Amino acid sequence: MAAAFDVVIPAHNTPVGMLDRAIASAAGAASIIVVDDGSASPIENAGALVIRHDTPRGPAAARNAGIARTSAEWVVLLDDDDELLPAGVRERIECATSIEAIAACGPRLEVVGGDERVRSMPSDWPSDRLPGWWACFRPSTIFGCSGWVIRRDAAIAHAMDESLWIAEDRDFFAKLASAGIVAVGATAAARCTIRTDGNLTSAAHLGRRVRDHAVLVRRWIALESEADLRAATMWLGNQCSKAGVDREIWSVLQALCAEHGWRLPMKSRVRRAMRRGSP
Repeated sequence: MAAAFDVVIPAHNTPVGMLDRAIASAAGAASIIVVDDGSASPIENAGALVIRHDTPRGPAAARNAGIARTSAEWVVLLDDDDELLPAGVRERIECATSIEAIAACGPRLEVVGGDERVRSMPSDWPSDRLPGWWACFRPSTIFGCSGWVIRRDAAIAHAMDESLWIAEDRDFFAKLASAGIVAVGATAAARCTIRTDGNLTSAAHLGRRVRDHAVLVRRWIALESEADLRAATMWLGNQCSKAGVDREIWSVLQALCAEHGWRLPMKSRVRRAMRRGSP
């Protein structure tokens, strides 16, 4: 008999139809919990238990609230604009059970403008598990929340940091991988829609992203993770120079690099210097 699982879906001003699609895709779950994180119009859906935050508290707080209301042995995370793939979920639970893992991840199926692509697991990793907590900082979209399967007791014991709104997923997965084995399945467990509206690389979002990333680096920097955290910092520097973030955010990024002996690429620094009003 297949193990029971609950699905947690955080939602905030979800485009019409997307949330209904996400809920419908999770029909095989024991229960579906939607956490309405302060949407302008309260969410109502007969296919799920809806918990509402009157004001936005962020994705980590929404997921924690949803997980607290689950009761099945396994919790599956799903974003409000994605679809669950039941065969992948079942495979991940089976993989985790077979090696006594506390969570499971795997390849990610992404939809971009109607075209599908698969983000595979790195070929230098063991085939059935993450090599260690540091692997969670490998630059890869496989560490998005959708499709991750987590044992309920572990999800509660290692709750997401609610002060983080963008880096909360990597931090959460690193905590899980520090606490036990994280299995790796061979099949995607979610079809993830890559949206261009509200892009997190816009100047409006990069401020929070830089601050969260600085917390992540200071919390998790070690010999095993430094190369991947540095690569992520260099990518952020490039995005910030293109978007034209304000002086305060650029200073946070510079301070982080100085602290660890890193230097932003010349291209990013020149582009930044050419912007009017840059330091």
